[in-house]
Amino acid sequence: MFGLSLVNLGAQSGTGFDISDHVIEEAKELAETSGLPCTFVRTDVYDIDSTPINQYDLLYISIGALTWLPDLHKFFGIASTLLKKDGMLVIYEMHPLLNMLAMEDEPEFEDPLKIAFSYFKSDPWIANTGIDYVGNTDQRQSQQGTNTFLRKKKLTS
Repeated sequence: MFGLSLVNLGAQSGTGFDISDHVIEEAKELAETSGLPCTFVRTDVYDIDSTPINQYDLLYISIGALTWLPDLHKFFGIASTLLKKDGMLVIYEMHPLLNMLAMEDEPEFEDPLKIAFSYFKSDPWIANTGIDYVGNTDQRQSQQGTNTFLRKKKLTS
């Protein structure tokens, strides 16, 4: 939905890709309400076809997206085909170090800067509260067939 903001700031148009039906539905509603020239496609990013080759000046990857992509080499190969010559790739991400800090509603919380968890935690973290990137849903309304948000503490290449 970041594309809506870019178009609002002056970009000619925007296209968003997401695997979540909820995200696409809400993004389309926001685009219609705002009257901004944006399109949104519900797809697995690995299934983006060759139609939009060399079409985009900017690709934006939002926080947390890379964690869910099992083949980064393939993903960035697809991303590179989407960009025009001299196009820009912008990645907004956080370092996994932040996952070592407990949130205020977690029993491990004592101090906002105190390390509470191992960097090398191997079991999933389960959270049913907090901010979700879909505005009109909560994390229990996932289209992915799960009722929880899972964060793995394992680095993969």
